[in-house]
Amino acid sequence: DVEYALGPHGLRVTATSTNSGSHPLPYGIGFHPYLSAGGTQLDECVVRLDAERRIVTDDRLLPTGSESVAGTPFDFGRPRLLGEMHMDDAFAVLPRDTQGRAWILLTGPDGRTASVWSDTSCPFWQVYTGDTLQEHLRRRGLAAEPMTAAPDAFNSGDGLIVLGPGDSTTATWGAVLT
Repeated sequence: DVEYALGPHGLRVTATSTNSGSHPLPYGIGFHPYLSAGGTQLDECVVRLDAERRIVTDDRLLPTGSESVAGTPFDFGRPRLLGEMHMDDAFAVLPRDTQGRAWILLTGPDGRTASVWSDTSCPFWQVYTGDTLQEHLRRRGLAAEPMTAAPDAFNSGDGLIVLGPGDSTTATWGAVLT
């Protein structure tokens, strides 16, 4: 079941999944919201990304390990200009605010900010700058994707949830425009 709620604090999405089968079920879920600065190229936007580690991948984008983002081009813990940086990367170890939320914020040149948050049910982000999209869509939005498990979790087990028969799990995230 997926519930969408729109209120004074933005959009809140809650997905609840239940194993209705008779065997354990490996499970992971991810969502695919895109943040936009009103059609402005991402190069002109400022990004803040709550994450301490980046999942390193091979040439097929399969995870091979992780590394600290501190001091690297992937360190967006403090808001900074995205510029021409290309990303199709997963992130982990997400710092949380007092409400237990991790955030990705995209601020356009006009000062407006679009953001996505995730609660502790989603300990991973996938971030994509859209560099491989069709020309008219390329770098027009930033995918800010909350995930319950790391990429390739069905093979690695990283973040994979196993639901026993009758068990349920819930993932919650939201989006805000300021």
